[in-house]
Amino acid sequence: MKTSDITLATTISLWILPEKIERIKNSNKVFFVYPENKKIDDIVEKYWRRELRVEPRSFFDQLRALKGQIYATE
Repeated sequence: MKTSDITLATTISLWILPEKIERIKNSNKVFFVYPENKKIDDIVEKYWRRELRVEPRSFFDQLRALKGQIYATE
């Protein structure tokens, strides 16, 4: 599974870390790549249905960690 949506990527990353971050050449866009599995499918489905509840501080910390990985690979 692959997404450029950092909010979705952050949410998934609370349970499963991305396998890699792909940077699009000559662009600021990145893709977060996750393994294909049922747990991720369930997280994504609940995310879009607005059925997930996460601890705000954990979400913010994970968002900061993902942004750090993005900028570390520049």
